Amino acid sequence: MHDPSRWLMDLCALGLTQYEAKVYLALIRRRSSTAAEAARAATVPRQRIYDVLASLFERGLVLTRPGRSTQYAAIDPKEAVDRLISEQREALDGLERSAGDLARDLAPSWSSGQDVADPLDFVTVLRDGAPLRQSRDEMCGGARRRLLIMEKRPAGDRRGIEPAGEPAGTAAKPGYRLRSTLRDLRAVFEYDLLDEAAGAGEIALLAAQGAQVRLAQDVPMRMSIADDSRVLMSLTDPLAAAESVTTLVVEHTELARFLTHAFDTVWTTAEPYDGATPASG
Repeated sequence: MHDPSRWLMDLCALGLTQYEAKVYLALIRRRSSTAAEAARAATVPRQRIYDVLASLFERGLVLTRPGRSTQYAAIDPKEAVDRLISEQREALDGLERSAGDLARDLAPSWSSGQDVADPLDFVTVLRDGAPLRQSRDEMCGGARRRLLIMEKRPAGDRRGIEPAGEPAGTAAKPGYRLRSTLRDLRAVFEYDLLDEAAGAGEIALLAAQGAQVRLAQDVPMRMSIADDSRVLMSLTDPLAAAESVTTLVVEHTELARFLTHAFDTVWTTAEPYDGATPASG
């Protein structure tokens, strides 16, 4: 089927430029042509025809016949197509070798990069509400060896320690059950929390599960430390006009150990809790 436009596209797909394909197709229609004749037949600009013919000659697709005016002739189309396919194979082989070298060169960087994480991957930022309560419950319920808890009423908050969205005066209902494997289970609460149902309820629940509980006039911050490796701490924004608390969950052994020393300092100055009332004070 004669379809010159398809022939042109196929030759271009085999690696010829559009001008090269047009000139080759013009040359196969005659035994030989001068450069000017080839330019007219192929509708290629005269100023480009010699560059195009030189490229076709270098690729072995065109022969020259010397004379008063140099004549150009196309080689047999089957041979031309075979040459172009061979060029494509060689290019593909070269690309495959280069791609293999590239993959080998990139592999060490990729392998070492698998050990590189976000520098703050060990820190999770939470706001008051369900995510905070869930994270606290997961930490406390998941602790296996040691769990240290400090609780205080946020400044200006008369609801005790209920998470945001829960009505004031309801008893705390932790969503966790402490593990029996805990060897060190201690909690320090501010005295003021006994005045609220939520605070008193949580203190009683912890004590019922075997926690050593103490009370202090002032607890510096809300904090939980699990297994000397995980810390949940609530930080009050000192610049905010209204109460604004950001809670961090940090997986960091050194920080957990340092804050354990801070907890022990508060613990030694706190007073034992005995039932529903402080033992002294």
